[in-house]
Amino acid sequence: MLLIFDWDGTLADSEMHIVTALQQASVALGLAEPVHEDCSRLIGLGLADAARHLHPALDAAQVKHFCETYSQRFVALESEGHRLRLFDGAERMLEQLLQQGHRLAVATGKSRRGLDRALGVTGLRPMFCATATADETASKPDTAILHALL
Repeated sequence: MLLIFDWDGTLADSEMHIVTALQQASVALGLAEPVHEDCSRLIGLGLADAARHLHPALDAAQVKHFCETYSQRFVALESEGHRLRLFDGAERMLEQLLQQGHRLAVATGKSRRGLDRALGVTGLRPMFCATATADETASKPDTAILHALL
């Protein structure tokens, strides 16, 4: 059986990274700093969708610039010692599911570059037979991302 997981907030305890990077990107671009709760509600959406929710007046070029700034801030947070963490027991659960004969996949609102980096940092890349990201197909809640894995 194929089991499909989300990444952020399901396997990875990445809320603080995401919220901080969204806030820092906003401030860096001279936009109002969004509150934690507004940012955390957007976890799971593709980054461009999240940017449009936080700052509806942004045009397409500004959304692209926001996404680039966010990505730079997210990577900078990791390099500043804020390492990505998995939820307690997540890796063991995945190992057990593999031992039971399941195939594992990830469908995420992250970019391909972001997911590849996260899988590399955590060492989980070999566990997944397939992955789909928001920049490769429609972002959640659109089901196209799931169909891409089936």
